[in-house]
Formats: sequence, structure tokens, C-alpha cells
Amino acid sequence: MNKRITISVNLFLIIIFFSNNQLFSQKKDAGISSPIFKINGEPSYTKFNINRISTWFKNDGESDIHQNGNSGFIYPKGSNKGAVFQSGFLWGGKVDGIVRVGGSVYRQGTVPGRVIKNSTGKWEAVNPNEPDVRIYRVRPDYVNANLKIEVSDGDGKDQNEVREKYKKDWMEWPADQGAPFDDINKNGIYEPKIDIPGVPGADQTIWFVCNDFDPRATEFLYGSPPLGIEEQVTVWGYNTDGPLGNMLFRKYILINKNLEEKSFTDMYVSIWSDIDVGNASDDYVGCDTTLGLGFGYNGYYNDAVYGINVPAVGFKIVQGPIIGGTPSDTAIFKNKYISGKKNLGMTAFYFTVNGDNIYTYPSQEAYQTGTLAFYNLFQGKLAYTGEFPINHKTGLPTKFPLSGNPIDRTGWIDGQIHSPGNRTFGLASGPFNMAYGDTQEIVFAEIAAGATKGIDNLQAVTLLKEYSKVSQFLYNHFFDFIAAPSKPQINVTTSESEITLSWDQDPTTVMLIESYSKYGYNFEGYNIYQIPAPGFSLSEAKLIATFDIKNGVTAIIDKEFDERNNVFIDKVIAFGTDSGIKRSITINKDAFNANLPLNYGQKYYFAVTAYSYNEKPPYGSHIFENPIDVIEVTPKSAFIKEDISRINVFPNPYYGTNPQEINKYQRFVTFSHLPAEATIKIFNLAGQLVAHIEKTNPESQFVRWDLNNDAGYMVAGGLYLAYIEMPELGKTKVLKIAIIHEQPILDRF
Repeated sequence: MNKRITISVNLFLIIIFFSNNQLFSQKKDAGISSPIFKINGEPSYTKFNINRISTWFKNDGESDIHQNGNSGFIYPKGSNKGAVFQSGFLWGGKVDGIVRVGGSVYRQGTVPGRVIKNSTGKWEAVNPNEPDVRIYRVRPDYVNANLKIEVSDGDGKDQNEVREKYKKDWMEWPADQGAPFDDINKNGIYEPKIDIPGVPGADQTIWFVCNDFDPRATEFLYGSPPLGIEEQVTVWGYNTDGPLGNMLFRKYILINKNLEEKSFTDMYVSIWSDIDVGNASDDYVGCDTTLGLGFGYNGYYNDAVYGINVPAVGFKIVQGPIIGGTPSDTAIFKNKYISGKKNLGMTAFYFTVNGDNIYTYPSQEAYQTGTLAFYNLFQGKLAYTGEFPINHKTGLPTKFPLSGNPIDRTGWIDGQIHSPGNRTFGLASGPFNMAYGDTQEIVFAEIAAGATKGIDNLQAVTLLKEYSKVSQFLYNHFFDFIAAPSKPQINVTTSESEITLSWDQDPTTVMLIESYSKYGYNFEGYNIYQIPAPGFSLSEAKLIATFDIKNGVTAIIDKEFDERNNVFIDKVIAFGTDSGIKRSITINKDAFNANLPLNYGQKYYFAVTAYSYNEKPPYGSHIFENPIDVIEVTPKSAFIKEDISRINVFPNPYYGTNPQEINKYQRFVTFSHLPAEATIKIFNLAGQLVAHIEKTNPESQFVRWDLNNDAGYMVAGGLYLAYIEMPELGKTKVLKIAIIHEQPILDRF
């Protein structure tokens, strides 16, 4: 399917357009005007951007495409490099033996809003203009979170605006419509002052609901009448490093609300994607039947957008439709294990090649070449012939074309028949039946890997497959397997040349961290990092200290990808010191500046994490470390408590002049070695307050007294007492000042 732009000259002219940078690719089928049903509540768009991925979702089912029509899936976040042009969720089934297809691709067969019973007891789609028909987004830490990265990602003009958006969705979270939430008091009612909206434990959740009840939309899609489905969509992810920071999860809940109260038979669901990995015209696709994974990658070593560090992207079905099983089977449904049932996996993979007559993309609007063609694809057949693809390596029909291994070039892989080019792909699951009123839920992990120095186009595929294993394992454990201890609560003190971080002030928090034990992962220690700037990950930080339990655990070995040999090897990922637990550290050197002393007044960034260790992990990593909270610190005080003796005033005595004075009308003495904040009260020997000075400048140790009283008149010669209060230190100091000068000059000319 070509990228298209439209020129209007009394008729629509479709011009095939290829862009070297797919970020500027035009939206497919933009030449066909959207009908009037494209009315949406506001906001209709929002972004998932809590980890390394930044991508768009719309409340009518549109996904991974920017609201301006350009590629929407940016990876890594902030790079302005796109890896996916658009994706969508599709379904197809039979009503009274007649095939119907719906969902979302380049066009949307769904419209925003839920389906409710009207006054006559019949199902009816709500008006898309209702205020609650919008897309919602929440994060549990929005009140205190640093939202600078989201601002830079285009979420709002400043942090306050982004925070207000989160607050609004928190307070108006549509739990009564099906949106998930953490029911803290277990009363089954969403209470915004008590409960936490979103997927429990997730760091960001998006939710919306749409339906296929508008026949104009479904016929505009693929010429099909509606099935009668309400679709509830949940998107969520985690702010963490490692594999989990390179993926998001998409749950689709389908409810049969057919107007005729009919069942759906021979039903299939599918995730579809137009991957544009950087340059739109040089891609390959493939699938891994052992993982239930469909993926796209660059056909060449070098890409016009990403260069030599090209990522791979893919979708993995982590929870397929639920069907009957044997007594030994177990399925996942509604966050529970269901005995005697099973989840279908990937039952077919399909792909299209731009310009190919066999692996062609279905035509839109027409029932025969749209609905029936896509239903063929869902079954693993070719769109227009209805025959299974023939594996040119084995000569046998297959539902899984391109299921070979592009790494070792075994089996049928992309590139053996077609040159690199514009590709789409999809993975399907079915068949299953849905009686009237039935609910199905399907969950996909959307994963990216690579775009990292040293990882080429094929190595990214290897990494993607490893990430997909992690996604399934964590999902099977309901993400309760994110086995990191709680975050330390950090207290900061500074001097002119040192920074002290401590995390022992709250005994309850310390005990909770250091007694952590879960799934064989036990608290092991603390890591202290210096971070280059806010927004950087641990991979870009410098470890400056480790305080760990004395238990003989030093070098911790994990599997790590070896880009040179394209395999995973044993590598030391953490160095324990076996030094014993400490809960504070004093830092006086800049790890990013050749360990030179810290600079007075300069901003520095640090993080303290707690981590757990498992000698024999059930999968993957031996350690789990909590995400970083960046601490911004500026050395601003010349003080430690022993330095109070350095506070002084000069010249003292003041003999009518000061070498720093430029004329006799600007007389002063200078207090030195003061902390960032100080209050100086000057008294005469009668105990009367003469002058009052507030020091609030953290970037200077000095403050001047102009020898005037608080009324603005020069004080007489004599002995004065300077009483200095230092609230930061909880200290005071008294200095004597002798002033000897000529007759005060009261009039100035």
C-alpha cells in the first residue's frame, strides 16, 4: 500500500509518494474524505510516553499515527525517529453465516463511545459529543512527578498544564464504564480521593471505549455491516530500564451487543501494523511461531533515518481469546487464572508487499475485495485467492509465511522473494464463538528493540525476541514479578564543595526496603549514581558507590547481548563490594568531569536505588533495581558546622575608609564566609537594634552593610554588635564591629 497525498481538481488523483524520512510520510488514503461520523469528544488524542516509547492513540481506535497524519510511533522517545507509521486492531466473524469485518486500519470502522440500553431496552451508541466520550490518561505519581520530559514530548506548554490534564482524568476516571483502577478499600466503587485509577502497578494508563454501531463507518472501512461490538481499550506501560522499558501493552475487551441479539461464529481477531522502520521503503517483516510474535526490521544494514543502529518492532499476543479446554488447561481472563479453559495464541500471520499482486493489501469500501479479503488473511490465506501461501522452501502450504530465522538465514525469510520495501503485517487468533452478551479480552505487547550503539538491523531482531519472552513471563505473573524493593527516601545537605545524600531518616521505609523478599529476590544493597541531566536513564549514568550486604555476593552475572557475535553471553552486570550496608554518602567529586572537585553553584544530578538479588532466577535477570528518581543538588553553602569560626567582617575596625570604596558617599563593611541564608541584626551597646540585613543569595558568601541604620542615616562612630542567625545550620554567631569615622555627612549634593 503506497503512502498517498491528494490533489483536488474536480476529482481525486492518487499520487504514489515515497519519502526518505518516514516521519514526513503522508497518511494512507488521505484522499478519501472522512464522513461526518468522525465527531469526537475532547481530547480525542493522547500519547503513551512513560518509557523509551512515545506513540499516539485516538478514542476511535486509531493508533501509532500522529494526529497530523505522520508516523506516530517514535523510538527512542525524543529521537524524532519513527518506527511504525500506523497500527490497528481488527476482527471478523459470521452472523447467520455471513462474514462481517470491523476495527481499525488506515480507516476506522469504529466510532468513539460506549453502547448502552435506551428507553426501549435496545442497544444504542452514545452521542460521540458527550463530554465523557474522550480518551483518558493517568499516572499515579502525577502530583510530584517531574513532567519536563512529557512537556518536551509535546504534551503541554509547561508542567502545570500537563499536571492539570492528569488531575482532570484522575478525578473523572470512567471506572463505571469499565476503566480499570486499584480499589484500595475494596468496596468496588471508584473514589478518586482513595483509589488509584489505571492498571494497578502501571506507571501510565490510557483508556477509551468505541463501537462499530455506525454502518457508515464499517461500510467505509471494508464494505461490511456492523457486527455490534463495544470495544474497551486499555494501554499501559512501566517507567523502568531493561526490556520492560521498551514495550507497552494493549488490551482489547470485546462485548457482543448485537442489535438482533445474534451470536458471532468463526470469529477472529488481529493486530495489524504498517511498520516504517525509519525509511518507509526498505523494510522486511517476519514471524516467530514459537513466540507468537510478528515483527518488522530494516532490510539493509544502513537506514536513511536511523543510520546503522536500526531498531526492530513487533507485536506479541500475550493473551489470546479464551476457549474451552481440557481439565489440565489454564487460561487467563480478567486478571485471573481460569481452570479448564485455554487461550488461543497466534493462529496465523499475514503480510503485504507494496506492488505485489499475490501478497496484496485488501481494497477498502468493497465487500468482496475488503471484508472477504481480510477474513481470508485472518485465516492465514492469501487475500484474493483464498488459498494458503506456499512455503517456497518446503513446497507446502502454511499459515505462517516468513517464519524462518533472519539471523541465521534458515527457512523462509523476507528478502528471498521480494526486495526490501513498504510492508504491512498482521497476526491473527481464532476461530472462536461469541454468544450474545459474551465478552472476550485480547492483549498484545507492542515491543521495540535496538536503536542503540552497536546493535544493527538483524541484532535488533534477536533482542526483540528476548524482550518478547520477558513480556509473556511478566504478563503471566500479572506483573507482580517486578521484584524491586521500594525506593529510598533521600535527604540532601550541601556545602560549598560537598554534597551529602542520606536515606536513614525514616526507619519504617528503611525496614521495608531492607527486609524485602519476593519470588526468591531478596534485598541486596544500594547503588548511588551520578546522572548527566534529567531524563537520562541508568545506562547513561555513572555508578559512584555500592553499599551491599556482606554475604559473599560480589560479581553478579547475567545474560547480555553480544553484538559482535550476535548471541547472548554471560556478563558481569553488577559489582557488589561486600562492604556492608551504609545509608549515606558524601560526594565531593564530579564523575562526569574527570573526578575534579564539585563547582560551587553548579547543578548536579544523582540517584539512589535499592536492588534485589536472586541466585537462581526463574527467568532473565538475577537482579531487579527500582527506577531512578533524579535528585537535583547545587552546592550553595560554604558551611559545615565546624566552619562557623570563619565568619568575619572587614575592615574591622573601620577607620573612616575602606579600600574597596569608590567614594566617601558609599561606605561599607563586608561580612564573609556566610551560608546561603543568614539574618544579621546590628545592635549598639545600649541594646538598640540599629540595622537589619537579610542574606538570601546562595551563590555568594558575602554581604555588605552600608553603615546606615534602618532609617537610612549613617550610624555614629562607636562599638556595635552583629548578631548573625543561620537557620539552615541551627546556629548563631556574634561579632564586634568598631566604627571610627569623621562627622557623618547628612546632606548630599
